[in-house]
Amino acid sequence: MEFLKTFNIQKENNGVSSGKIYLNGAGSKITSFSPVDGSEIGSVFSASPTQYEQIVNTAASAFESWRNVPAPKRGEIVRQFGEKLRKNKEA
Repeated sequence: MEFLKTFNIQKENNGVSSGKIYLNGAGSKITSFSPVDGSEIGSVFSASPTQYEQIVNTAASAFESWRNVPAPKRGEIVRQFGEKLRKNKEA
């Protein structure tokens, strides 16, 4: 589980984010288990219905801004994001 630390993933994590805002999940706890040995990998707290609405509204607002960014600039941002992901490909 050492590789999870590279991405700052803890034993318990909040799973409510729009990318701009992060909330302490007030919904149910979802636990992931290893398919290899059944051991617990970690868990995440989901959104409550109210938090879900808040995140969806935030994302919809972000979309309104993002769609006005010219396609070449959006492409460059996505390319840079891909480079960051590739840096941690092995992990």
